[in-house]
Amino acid sequence: MPEVGFADPVQLPGVRVGCQGLDLGKGQHGHGGSSGGAIGDQLTCNIVELSNQERNRRVVQVRPISPERLIDLLAERIDTHPAGTDGRRLRIAIDGAPAARPGELADSLVEPLRLRGRPVLRVSAGDFLRPASLRLEYGRHDPDAYHDLWLDDGALLREVLDPLEPGGSARVLPSLRDAATDRSTRAPYTELPPGGVLLLDGALLIGRWLPFELTVHLALTPAALARRTLPQERWTLPAFARYEAETGPSELADLTVRADDPRHPALVLP
Repeated sequence: MPEVGFADPVQLPGVRVGCQGLDLGKGQHGHGGSSGGAIGDQLTCNIVELSNQERNRRVVQVRPISPERLIDLLAERIDTHPAGTDGRRLRIAIDGAPAARPGELADSLVEPLRLRGRPVLRVSAGDFLRPASLRLEYGRHDPDAYHDLWLDDGALLREVLDPLEPGGSARVLPSLRDAATDRSTRAPYTELPPGGVLLLDGALLIGRWLPFELTVHLALTPAALARRTLPQERWTLPAFARYEAETGPSELADLTVRADDPRHPALVLP
């Protein structure tokens, strides 16, 4: 992909950004200098991700979008998904490190989808962790165990994803285990009506062969991830570095959103 639009590139840690198509100094559409949701329709930016030696370069085109417009776009994409016809249920993954707030984005999609006539069930992968005796076998702060062992993939498949296959029971267990107490939540099963949407949020979800109709990845630069991760959780940073290196969630996801600043997200263009 050719590198364009870098007349005055902005230097950021590990990336270089250049934008074209909109003069932010001029008011757009009579909004008194604020372009509002119109930015996403007019502005395209390139991000060049740089290795430490700047030997490997990857140009990523992004389009800034307001949080409100992002929610509308995702809700519309889900509602019109071709797999969601004839009463089929859709399984949607919102993937991202805790610092990217995937749960908040998933929560924000519930009402827009319901207004479109879609029943919605919210589930968090954090409620499907393995027992402490297994996930903490190598200590409480082992990043490889966090990457490989914490999520109970089998339980998530058995209790949430497989029942929503065509012809499945549609009976979903919304939570399995309270990670804080390491006890069963004893949640009752919930049946998702035909045409319903499962919104599952969590970290490290992509690349596990979990069946989703749509995956959304909230991407953070290493600097943003480190800055926004709570001090007591920074031991997980090597796990997310490994996730990026081995899985490449930004390339595998159906939609990737740059979420370095939650107030100013940006869509990664295909």
